[in-house]
Amino acid sequence: MHGESLPLRVRLTLSPIGEIAITTAPFSPLPEETVWRVAIASARLDSTNRLLRHKTTRREIYEAARAEYPASEVDEVLQLNEKGEPCEGTITSIFLDDGSGILKTPPISCGLLAGVLQNGTDLRAPPHVQRLTLADLQTGTLYMGNSLRGVDPRKTLDRGLTMFILSLTYTADLSEVDQHIEPHMDWVKDGYDRGIFLASGRKNPRTGGVIFAHGTRAEIEMIVAADPFTINGVADYEITEVAVSRTVPGLEGLTQ
Repeated sequence: MHGESLPLRVRLTLSPIGEIAITTAPFSPLPEETVWRVAIASARLDSTNRLLRHKTTRREIYEAARAEYPASEVDEVLQLNEKGEPCEGTITSIFLDDGSGILKTPPISCGLLAGVLQNGTDLRAPPHVQRLTLADLQTGTLYMGNSLRGVDPRKTLDRGLTMFILSLTYTADLSEVDQHIEPHMDWVKDGYDRGIFLASGRKNPRTGGVIFAHGTRAEIEMIVAADPFTINGVADYEITEVAVSRTVPGLEGLTQ
């Protein structure tokens, strides 16, 4: 901007009656070696909502996703649609490096903004558009960026994931526990669909259960709080963080 010596963000908005407004705000570029911590939002995007394909001032769903985690623990939040497909961050588009040499990015039909970067601007080559899964993200390298900050393929993105053992103990009779077993199993399925739960099962004798999960502590605590067993007061959880140092082949991503 003319007369300004500091970097600025420029915003242009168009009102419903055709009025144009241009505003600016200070812009602080991220340090070259910045590594982001990313968590997964529990709220889902609606892929049938065509408004999500356009940049508007209606940001309630993005702000709600950011509010799920403390800013001190998470730098960006990945949003999924109702099918569990990765879509975008709250302020970024997502790209997957699967080792093929061509970045992959989800289509706008998943329920996301058609970002400038998705058209190939500021990238080495236009990305290939295809639907992604959480399993894809776990086996490849995830990048997140926007037209303001860009995407640097030389950087790796730290999801901030840690291994946890979730040990639940029933605090009510099994007859009462069983009244909530069906919604609890739906909750367990959602944990697997989101790529957070790795293994689970009942304790023997049946006094509770154990879940192996990975994510940020804030993410795990919020997931546990949403378990119907927790909500209805029929079980207590003990959350234990594990610094994994060795695994069988295929689980190397859990080591620290």
